[in-house]
Amino acid sequence: MAKLKRSEEEVEKLFKRLYIRLTRDKSILFYGTLFNEETLDKTYSSELRHKFKNNKIISEYYKRTKGLLESRIVENAARGKINPVFAMFNLKNNYNWQDKREIKQQNDGKMEIVINKK
Repeated sequence: MAKLKRSEEEVEKLFKRLYIRLTRDKSILFYGTLFNEETLDKTYSSELRHKFKNNKIISEYYKRTKGLLESRIVENAARGKINPVFAMFNLKNNYNWQDKREIKQQNDGKMEIVINKK
């Protein structure tokens, strides 16, 4: 675990650098891609976030990064730029989306099926 010897300031800079790279490169759709480009494993992110869990700068850059990626996946799927099956798989596994099915029967005999994000 020698990797965790980074200082808090170095980790703040890392998360800022990842966020800036994401804002500049619209092709990135997966959080792990950012860490791969830093030659780091994406599990390293959770270890660092746990180690510096009270650091508001790190938390804010992480939330912004994840939020931007989530929006990017939804928008690209809606525009047909990425496979919707991949998008749903990614959203369910990385952003806590889930299928919610409600069946509403109306008095006129019509049935409405609603699928929502959690």
